[in-house]
Amino acid sequence: MQRTAALLLGLVIAAWTGQTSLAAVPHPLWSSDELRAARSVDEESALVFDVQAETSSGGETTSANFTVTLAPSFTFLDRGPSKELEDHWLCRSARWNADALTLEHVNCHALVGFLRIELVNRQMLGRALSAASEDLAGDHTYLSEAELGVQANRPQRLRVARSGDVTEVRLGRRRVAVFEGSATAVTPDEARRVRRFFARNEILHPQVRAALPTDALPALIGFERSGMKLGDDYRVLRISNARRVRTAYPLPEALSSDLVSALGGSSPREQALARSQAALSGAAVKPEATAIKARFDEAVEAGRALHGLLLLIELSQLYPEISLRGDPQMVRLGELMDQSLDVAAFDLANSLAGDPRAEGDREAAARFLVSDTMASAPFNTFRYVTYANLIRGVGDTSGWDPAIAQSMPASLTDAYWLHVVAYPWASGAYKDVGDAYFGTYQPVEAWAAYDLGRAVDPGWASGPMKAVETFERQLRAREPDFF
Repeated sequence: MQRTAALLLGLVIAAWTGQTSLAAVPHPLWSSDELRAARSVDEESALVFDVQAETSSGGETTSANFTVTLAPSFTFLDRGPSKELEDHWLCRSARWNADALTLEHVNCHALVGFLRIELVNRQMLGRALSAASEDLAGDHTYLSEAELGVQANRPQRLRVARSGDVTEVRLGRRRVAVFEGSATAVTPDEARRVRRFFARNEILHPQVRAALPTDALPALIGFERSGMKLGDDYRVLRISNARRVRTAYPLPEALSSDLVSALGGSSPREQALARSQAALSGAAVKPEATAIKARFDEAVEAGRALHGLLLLIELSQLYPEISLRGDPQMVRLGELMDQSLDVAAFDLANSLAGDPRAEGDREAAARFLVSDTMASAPFNTFRYVTYANLIRGVGDTSGWDPAIAQSMPASLTDAYWLHVVAYPWASGAYKDVGDAYFGTYQPVEAWAAYDLGRAVDPGWASGPMKAVETFERQLRAREPDFF
């Protein structure tokens, strides 16, 4: 037990790296005024054009008209009452209606993160289809990549043929895309903005995007878009009235986040959003480090090893810059932990929660987490996080004692959010709940949690949330057209 206790102590007193996030982190509770205040709203030069779109799908044809503005720092689609903004400066994707008082905005990585994992799902389906029909599987593979705008490591065998101002892209003998004419000549920077538009908004297959002219915006673009086989869904864009204008940042003032309406709700997520907002505004005051340390000293002096350990974890999460290395009470705590069966049980639960391949009785670990011993301990909502991580690594718990689940929050995300309700100042639980959402294909909810965690915790980059930033960099490197 001594080695295990020492390892756990090492985790919670690890040296503070001193790395902090200095700039305000945009998060989904921001209003349009806060978004506008975080960036320049001055006029900038933009390429603007009108689009007439016609889609043939399932034997029916629909049409729509909209205007596109491609500025260096944003892409704006005006669809009449509906407005769509890609803010490349703040990395936010925003949607609102002309007569609305609210807007929805999410992290710009959310879409790309989802597309990558969805492509894996489509590839699995494609392998199943290949058993039925090689042609059908080939169509499905291409159309999946065309619908998502991302592709697998092995490129499609497409042929690009140019004749005058017409470019055809073919998959075998079948045409999958065509570009005709020129709406306007474009500069290299404008061509990059056009590719970004055809990655995020009017999605083209990556190899079709790469075939776009680098010196002109086509007047007509036709492309196979989705479906189970070629011909199921074909879209034609007719581009006209291309012009260069000086335009200001289009996001209106005085729009509140659509999530603000959830702040008065009673669900764990709604409560957590409200507590996060309170932490950001200063209304929810973080416990003083001296007060936590005093309770820690009291627990150690009274010989309560588990209480001392949990208070140490609380101090390390809320004040990671404070190290108790060399404190006399740490020596005493180590001695107590080596003799404590409760600490051993808690340590095992955390070890099993952190490594799905670790060996141990997970049901027994979960039973300890719901015990009165843990429920009466300080910082006891941390057990919800441990429990949720434990369950995520198990999968099927149908054979477990039903009293365990009945004593815990109704869902894994509820478990994480309830810890945030109690302690909204540290980014770790936000990272955990974001990962849980991402693992169930809910990228918008995932990045909402990630962004809130980075906003409330100035030291997020020194903890587990750093992995999210690393993943975002990987997405940008893998899919540069989207950024």
